Amino acid sequence: MQPLSDLLDHFQVHYSLLRDQEDAEKGGKTSDTEDWQSSEPRRSDRPWRWILLSCFLAILNVVQLLLPSEFPSFGTSHGNDTFSLGFSTDFDDARGVIELEQRNFTGWISYNTTVDDVYRVLDLNEPQYFGRPSNKMDAAWDELLYGQYVAMTEEEATRYPGIVTSGTTGNYHMQPDVYHSLHCLNALRIELEPEYYAKYPRPDADIPVPKSWAMVHRDHCLDQIRQSLMCFGDLSPAPFAAWKGFHLSIAEGRTHTCRKWEGISDWVRVRDQRSPSVPGD
Repeated sequence: MQPLSDLLDHFQVHYSLLRDQEDAEKGGKTSDTEDWQSSEPRRSDRPWRWILLSCFLAILNVVQLLLPSEFPSFGTSHGNDTFSLGFSTDFDDARGVIELEQRNFTGWISYNTTVDDVYRVLDLNEPQYFGRPSNKMDAAWDELLYGQYVAMTEEEATRYPGIVTSGTTGNYHMQPDVYHSLHCLNALRIELEPEYYAKYPRPDADIPVPKSWAMVHRDHCLDQIRQSLMCFGDLSPAPFAAWKGFHLSIAEGRTHTCRKWEGISDWVRVRDQRSPSVPGD
């Protein structure tokens, strides 16, 4: 964006050129002395031009005093806030563990032309978080969410007015938002399998809750995940694939740039060793 000082110079030069042009139209007089010595008073046949330019220059001078030397441009970063270094809204103690990596997403849908059916492309070397529920899957989620309710020091808690200590640990606690979204995703997964979890209830299933808790918590979790996805705004392309005999085109998983999960998980575990986590909703 062009500085206001440059704009002022531009209009002052333009103003001078217009004045010289009118001097030439009046008979080639180019100096104030010649005008003063002329027997006829100097008149402009376009007085509105001078009025408009004078007003515009006066406004620019006022703006120059009130604003910085340059107009801010859209899309500028805020200080040192970046995805790789951390944002001012990230928890301060966690910013040092941020590390980026590229990952190929798994679990996308593919089509088997032989049996005329679809299936998920899985990495069986990694824990499975979705599919038919089992003790192994529940254990994978417990491991993933371990230490999710991070204890804070009194100094850290001062940044969050209104926060209260836990009646269980006596500490201040917070939940990193990625864990909040994962917690919600797991809650929705459990809700989709009512028969299994009626037979094998989760440890927190007997906590007393208000009558509208299930519906309100479900809607909250769906909206939490929506906002988290929109906030991150991943623009990595997921190209569409198509197969003969299959009447849908399906987006496939490809490479994404991510914050490395291991560093985040290790940081949460270190914090939990200092002060144990506390059960949440």
